[in-house]
Amino acid sequence: WVFIPSVGAENCINICNILEGWGCEYKALFDYDNEGVRAGEKMRSKLGCELGVHYCYLQDISQSDIDRRTFMTEKCMIEDLVTAGEINRFCSECNIDKNIGKTLVAKLMSDAVANGSYQLGTECQDKFRELFSRILI
Repeated sequence: WVFIPSVGAENCINICNILEGWGCEYKALFDYDNEGVRAGEKMRSKLGCELGVHYCYLQDISQSDIDRRTFMTEKCMIEDLVTAGEINRFCSECNIDKNIGKTLVAKLMSDAVANGSYQLGTECQDKFRELFSRILI
């Protein structure tokens, strides 16, 4: 599997269209918020994509949840996977000023996890395991 960051739900649809044209398998991952649900519904209604097969959300939800508009009160965005507490612990343990910006902190944290100098907490690991178990089926 290859992960392609799209920087926005609408861009993700465009990338999926390209991958579809090339005959590649893909699964889009959207935040469970207004923009993400709007993009998922566009993939379903206009492109004939299926929830769980061609796209999914950060939160394990069903079409019934979407129809009931639970995303209005039960949002789940990428920032919810790595909690503020996890970021604070990383910054503290690695002597990083968290005010340098979330993009740079995310890059430094990613590098530290990849090179083994920082271990994500159990809660964060569990959230990623659950997400990957849904994506990689």
